[in-house]
Amino acid sequence: MSNNKPYHSDLLLLIKACKEAGEIAMEYYTGHYETQLKPEAGHSPVTDADMAVDAYLKDTLTQARPSYGWLSEETFDDKERLDKSHVWIVDPIDGTRSFMKQNDMFAISAALVVNGKPEVAVVYNPAKQELMSTMRGAGVSYNETHIKAKELVPFEQATCLASTSEMKRGLWNSLKENLTVVPISSIAYKLAILSVGRMDMMASLRPKSEWDLAAGHLLVEEAGLKITDLSGHDIIYNQKRVTRNGVIVAHPDHFDQLQSFVMGSDK
Repeated sequence: MSNNKPYHSDLLLLIKACKEAGEIAMEYYTGHYETQLKPEAGHSPVTDADMAVDAYLKDTLTQARPSYGWLSEETFDDKERLDKSHVWIVDPIDGTRSFMKQNDMFAISAALVVNGKPEVAVVYNPAKQELMSTMRGAGVSYNETHIKAKELVPFEQATCLASTSEMKRGLWNSLKENLTVVPISSIAYKLAILSVGRMDMMASLRPKSEWDLAAGHLLVEEAGLKITDLSGHDIIYNQKRVTRNGVIVAHPDHFDQLQSFVMGSDK
């Protein structure tokens, strides 16, 4: 990536921090850790690994950039971030349930958002040693090597990524009649592998939070894909209310058709 971009130093900082955080995560991956359930988040699990990665990233990133705000799934939400133009938005381990099962479909997701838009993004899967990174206008890099955007395939040949839990709930039953659907748990990892061309499109039918989406958002945009919430609205970050009603991602030529399927499905 060109080093004359305004946030190049932030990108280098974020890549280094996420790699080091990945080493922390992997120390827990096959070892012993405690797990708790978060009553405020539908009793979703949080592990010692989530908290250790979160603490490391917060300390590293906020000490390096003390004027930037902070928003993370595992940190108390200090609303002072709303007054900041630059905010780190982090999910220390997206796909905690996969992590707990020693399933390698999880990732560390981190982005720098500036005035509501992601400008720098890293999604790192330490179990697979896959690092997808970008800054606005630079295209997507896989393990720090720039890659070309995936060529468009006909809609009927496209593969669509979906949430494993949504598929288990039957939310994709009608959609599977029209789409080839592949389930993966971590939305950050789904967005990241879309950006490197392994699949063609994605949708999430349930609410998602800013930390789920921010890094992957920029990655898929830099790959030439369109991303909105389920209703087709642009996703703006560092908002008081951090949840969105879902997400749709596809090539611009396929986006309207995918949205029509998704919004017309029996959810």
